[in-house]
Amino acid sequence: MITEHIYGEPINLRILSEGLFQPVLHLNLQRHSSGTISGTAVITIKELTGPLNLSFKVVGSYQNQAHLANISIQLKGHKLLDTEQKPCLTVSLEMNAAYTTGICNYHYHGEINKNVRNATVSSILFATTPSKKAFGMADLSKKNHYALL
Repeated sequence: MITEHIYGEPINLRILSEGLFQPVLHLNLQRHSSGTISGTAVITIKELTGPLNLSFKVVGSYQNQAHLANISIQLKGHKLLDTEQKPCLTVSLEMNAAYTTGICNYHYHGEINKNVRNATVSSILFATTPSKKAFGMADLSKKNHYALL
């Protein structure tokens, strides 16, 4: 079996559109040396009954556009548990060369059908400060039992 060389660090992106109750798209991508890109996508939809999370496996391609000094990414995705792997998510991103900001258009369909245009892309929203550490059970006060509910 031939494995494909991974190129660079993982790319974590958050895509936000304007307005209340708009979906938020989270992408976790890995570039490959062949010009392909793969990973996962999670769409969080805020509803009155609580958030709804849709999870996808995505694959596609990325291309440097030297004349514009940016990167074009095209992705197609299917739901993680879909054994038939029917595409139900398409994503088109225009990113800066550092993969930190950009614009995104995406469409998903199935039980929910939604088009999102000109959404803001940012990897900076995933930045963490050195003072943040992983949360553990030891961080809970013994008097704070309601926090476990």
